[in-house]
Amino acid sequence: MLAAEREASGDELLLRTVYAAAYHGQLTPSARPENEARANYLIALAQPATGWPAAAMGAADRCLVVCEQHGLADFAVDPVI
Repeated sequence: MLAAEREASGDELLLRTVYAAAYHGQLTPSARPENEARANYLIALAQPATGWPAAAMGAADRCLVVCEQHGLADFAVDPVI
């Protein structure tokens, strides 16, 4: 869904999907810092794809902070959106 040509409604669906995933991920009792890093990473991927490149930098920065605070190195990310 990131690389595909989308209409405005598809952009909205993409953003809602990544934000919903991030929201539900933070609510789960088993949430870990890796989940927060991945959520911010996916948000950072989706925002420029939908016309919000400046906002993507904020999400990317949040991902980096979480990784640094918790000693996270590479994590497997396979975006299926």
